[in-house]
Amino acid sequence: MMDAHNLAWKLALVMDGRAPDALLDTYGQERVPAASDVLELTDKIVGLLTMRSRAKRAVRDSVIPIASRMPMVQRRGARKLSQLSLAYPSSLLVQPGGHGRGPKPGHLFPDLEVSSECGPARLYHLLGSGRHMLIVSGAGVRAALEAAGVGRYAEFVDVVGGDLRSGFALVRPDGILAARGSARDTHHVVDYLHRLCGPSEPEPSVAAVAAGVAR
Repeated sequence: MMDAHNLAWKLALVMDGRAPDALLDTYGQERVPAASDVLELTDKIVGLLTMRSRAKRAVRDSVIPIASRMPMVQRRGARKLSQLSLAYPSSLLVQPGGHGRGPKPGHLFPDLEVSSECGPARLYHLLGSGRHMLIVSGAGVRAALEAAGVGRYAEFVDVVGGDLRSGFALVRPDGILAARGSARDTHHVVDYLHRLCGPSEPEPSVAAVAAGVAR
């Protein structure tokens, strides 16, 4: 499902003519390593189940039941099998940097409750629209983003409020954190959106800027 989601939002932007074809190249860059991890894990599981050595099977049958009851092992196993622990820290569609605790750019962002124009909502519900979500922690950060020119990208991103303690978080439609930072780091958002659009950066318009300010 995450494989399909990664491709879907990128393909939609390209098909609509809002992003260059090169955006689709990031699908392979991000997902091939993830697919390799799945195959590696599958090989290890098959290897455990098909051991021929009696001694190794005895150790397996003794150790695995004990280890599998440990909460830490269960949590790690669940995250590994569900791919919730996947990350794309070196992707071209991730803006390095960030500050404070919490997910780093390239990692899956949690499903927070945010404040949209229509009232409180869950982040993942809003991401279902296929748009980026720019979560801001207060009026000061929102003003800094507006001054940086985020309003010109209103067709790509919605600005919502959220409890981040401070700063902002730009979340991709597939739930991956694209950029985060403080009011001093607003260029991270603009740089990311410029890279997303490619050479044909959208021209600023009164309507787009007004929409960005209103949000």
